[in-house]
Amino acid sequence: MPLLTVFLALLVLNACHLTTTATPHFADPNLALRHYAQVVEAHPDSEAAQEAYLKAAQIYYHQLNNTEKGLSIFQEIVDRQPTSPQAGVALWTLAEHDFSQKNYSRAQDRYLQYTLDFSNHQPAVLARRRIADCLFHQARYDDALQRYQDYGQRFAKVEDQPQVLLRIAEIYTRTHRVDLAQQTYARLLVDFPQTKNSVQQKLKALGGAIVAERTMTPEAPIQRTDTESRRRQTSEAGIGPLSRPNASAELASWKSSLTFKHNAQQLLRESGMLEVGEVRESLASDGVLLDDVVMSLGQQFYMMGDYLRAGACLEKTVALGIQKPEVYLKLGVCYKKAGAWDLARQTFVDLARIDLNTIHSLVNNAASKLRLDPVYAQKSLEILVGISTQTDRAIRQIQPGLITENR
Repeated sequence: MPLLTVFLALLVLNACHLTTTATPHFADPNLALRHYAQVVEAHPDSEAAQEAYLKAAQIYYHQLNNTEKGLSIFQEIVDRQPTSPQAGVALWTLAEHDFSQKNYSRAQDRYLQYTLDFSNHQPAVLARRRIADCLFHQARYDDALQRYQDYGQRFAKVEDQPQVLLRIAEIYTRTHRVDLAQQTYARLLVDFPQTKNSVQQKLKALGGAIVAERTMTPEAPIQRTDTESRRRQTSEAGIGPLSRPNASAELASWKSSLTFKHNAQQLLRESGMLEVGEVRESLASDGVLLDDVVMSLGQQFYMMGDYLRAGACLEKTVALGIQKPEVYLKLGVCYKKAGAWDLARQTFVDLARIDLNTIHSLVNNAASKLRLDPVYAQKSLEILVGISTQTDRAIRQIQPGLITENR
C-alpha cells in the first residue's frame, strides 16, 4: 500500500474516537473526502472504511450542505452494518433529520429502532422522549401520554421534568380533561416555580384559580383515567398494581421459563433487588413493587444483550398483567433470539393490539438486516405477515412474494 494511504488510514483510525462525541470539521472538506475515499478503496471491508464512510457522510451533511448525499451515505451505513458504532451515529442523525423536517412517522420508526439496537447508548434515553414527541405531533394523544408518563417516571432528569409535565398538561387540555390539566399545572407551580408565568396564564385560560405556588397543592396524583389505569396505581416505574398482598407467595411460586431456561425469581434474588429496603417492605405488605422490579431487571438484562435472562423476566412481567408496548416489544425480540418464533409472533400480535405503529417499526428493522443476516431477517418478516393490512402492505414492498407464499 502506498505510504500516503497508510498514513491516511492511521489518521482515520485515530479519528474513530470522535464517532460518538463530535462532528468533524475540516478546513478543506473536499480534500478530506478524497483522503477518506482512498482509505475505503484500500480496505473496503475494514473498520477504518466504515469510519471513513461515516466521516464522509458528516462532511456532506454538516459542512457542505449536501443534505441528500449525506443522508444517502448515512442510510447505506445503517443498511451495511446495522449494529455497528458508526450505524448508531448514522441512525441517530437520520432520526433527528426526519424529526426536524416534521416527518414524525418515519422519525418515530428510526428512534424506536435506535432503542432496540443501541439501548445501552446514552441517546437511547432521549430517543424515548422523542418517540413521545412524535406521537404528540401525530395527534396520537393517548399513546403520547403513556410515553411521556413512562419517560417522566423512569428516565427524565430534573431539568426535563417541567417540559414533560407541560406536554402532559397540554394533552389533557387537547383531550378535554380539564380537571387533570389543572392538577398538572398545579403540580408544576409547586414543584417548578420557575414556570409560574406561563403556567398561570394556562390555568387562567382553563378557568382555574391562580394561587401562590407555595400554598398550592395538587388535588391528587396525576393518573390516566381509563379502566386499566384505575385498576393500576403508579409506583416506581409507573406500572405497579393497586395492591398485590400475596406478592411473596406469588414470587415463591415462580418456576424456570420453559423457553429461556431461567427462573425470574432466582434472577431477582441474585441481583440483590429483593434486599432493597423499599422492595422488601413492599413484598411484605401491599406488593406494589413486585411488577416493577422484575420488569426493571428484564430491561437491564436486555440492555446487556443477555436475551435469555431478559426474556425470563419480561415473560413474567407480561404474565403479571403488564400491558406496555416496550415490554411486549422486547419480549418478542427475546423470543426471536431464543429461536421461539411462534411465541415471538404471538407476542407481536398482542403488541399490535396495543400499539400497531411499533409493528411497522419491526418491519423496517427486519428489512435493514436482510443483507447482513438474511435468514434471521427473513424469518423476522415472516412472523409479521397477517398481523395487519398495513403491515402486509409494508412487507409486500420489501419482499413481494412473501405475502402470497404465506396465504
